[in-house]
Amino acid sequence: MATTATFEEFLRTAKIERTTACWCWCVGASARTFEPGGLANGAAVKKVKPGKRDGFFESYKSEIASHKLDRLLELNMVPPTVEIRV
Repeated sequence: MATTATFEEFLRTAKIERTTACWCWCVGASARTFEPGGLANGAAVKKVKPGKRDGFFESYKSEIASHKLDRLLELNMVPPTVEIRV
């Protein structure tokens, strides 16, 4: 079984086969499908620019921080979250 660090590295380096619109509730999200044979078939990608939305501060950095905090506390409730540039 792969570790969280292995999944994080895979998400950073996986070759993207295609990108489609995501049906999920996240505004500005897209679905990425990876080339076959990797640790995952695909992932949801959110473009979250730092700023206030509906009175709350949001940022992609907050998403990454919540994943790191989840790992430190060993809760295993937040999926691997990494920063990538496409």
